[in-house]
Amino acid sequence: MPKYLVFINALGVNQTNRPGSPEHLACEIANTISMQRMPKDYFLACLADSPDATLAMLRDTAKFSLELDDKSAAIWTQELQAISRCADRVEQQVDQAYFAIANAMIAYNDAIATSAHCQELPKLLIQPVEHAFDHFDIGAAFYVSDKLSELFAYQILDDEYT
Repeated sequence: MPKYLVFINALGVNQTNRPGSPEHLACEIANTISMQRMPKDYFLACLADSPDATLAMLRDTAKFSLELDDKSAAIWTQELQAISRCADRVEQQVDQAYFAIANAMIAYNDAIATSAHCQELPKLLIQPVEHAFDHFDIGAAFYVSDKLSELFAYQILDDEYT
């Protein structure tokens, strides 16, 4: 199966992977697995044994490698990409819910603090909500990352990303 090396796209190097190309998909998959959530052109991928990979390795160390062929690329585009986006939305909704509750509690506490007649009302403690959300770890993005790592023989090549 073809192996791709994924690098950080060096600043000043106006090079990107063609959208829809195996290299572009390799970057998307690596970005999803690593959970870096970087902009789409942050990474640059090259076929492992290509002259482009050799040139890229002269500039920097490859960060990740993964295997990708037509069949696994189709699995990514037809299934896993959508599942990954859904997992991200779950995580975002959990974060939004926490901040909505915390902000409402802060507003309540502030209203009490500035009240002329309700200063004796107990203030709400945000810490229990923080603890509840600590235990409300959905982990959807981790599940997707683990499955992608398995399917694409993903390897971390730079200790900075462990």
